Amino acid sequence: AVVSTQSGHYGRDLIDNCLPSLVLGLESLLVEVQKSPDKETFNPLNYLAQHLMRNNPRYNHAIGNSPYMKGLNEVKNELRALVSKLRQNKAAKITSEARKRRYERQAKEALLPEEVDRRAEIVSHTFDSWSFGDETIPQYKVQRAMRSFMDEKVPKFNEELKAVCKYICPVSNDDKKDSITDSMYTKYICAHVEGWPIGAFNALLGHIDGCAKAVPIGDQRQKIQSSLTSLFKTIDKEKAQTLDRGHILVLIKAFYNAVPVNMKKYITNPLDWSDKDTVYSPTPAPSVMTLPY
Repeated sequence: AVVSTQSGHYGRDLIDNCLPSLVLGLESLLVEVQKSPDKETFNPLNYLAQHLMRNNPRYNHAIGNSPYMKGLNEVKNELRALVSKLRQNKAAKITSEARKRRYERQAKEALLPEEVDRRAEIVSHTFDSWSFGDETIPQYKVQRAMRSFMDEKVPKFNEELKAVCKYICPVSNDDKKDSITDSMYTKYICAHVEGWPIGAFNALLGHIDGCAKAVPIGDQRQKIQSSLTSLFKTIDKEKAQTLDRGHILVLIKAFYNAVPVNMKKYITNPLDWSDKDTVYSPTPAPSVMTLPY
């Protein structure tokens, strides 16, 4: 018990250098007390001091090579490992308590009105990663992302973080019929992570962003194709299923001229289209564009 309370190298020094010689000295002292005829005049402190001086392991190497001493060294090694473990457990407990207090403080801060509004705004910005410009998105995709986070990421939280995030709302089942708007999306996610420390909240945002980027490219192409089809139907007011190519180019040129200068580097000038058609098209470009629908 005395050794376990020592800190740092002091505990190891007592175990390595003092304990073996002291145990041998105490055993010799007990034997001498039993053999001594005059126990009243016998001084145990003087005898123990003499024994330690005469059997100093630095000078008396025979003691260290004895079988008894080898067994005592094994006990010494076990005791040293126990002291090290106790010290590590104490440090781990202090770290755990400090981490728990930090999470609890962050959880209280997360419930403040200004922090709730800030997080709602951050979540709202992630809506565009799912919508591709649409006003609504399928609810089941967001549900799957949330459920994968609850099933895969939350179990990896440390115990202190799990204790603070214990009020996790259950994620409902997939419903492919429902679509949600930006405000519904924000409210849905914030309801699941209300009061979460900032670290857990950021982990959720990273997971949602990764899920949004993992949406198949085919979904994006399908949305673009659907938008172009809707645009075609809007322009084709006479329902002829064909459009005049020259009229389309006029509209696109007007759009190109209206685009800010810093954005034109991402768009090809319509005036260059005819030249590219001549170079790359084996046959003359048609005068009309047809899109069956």
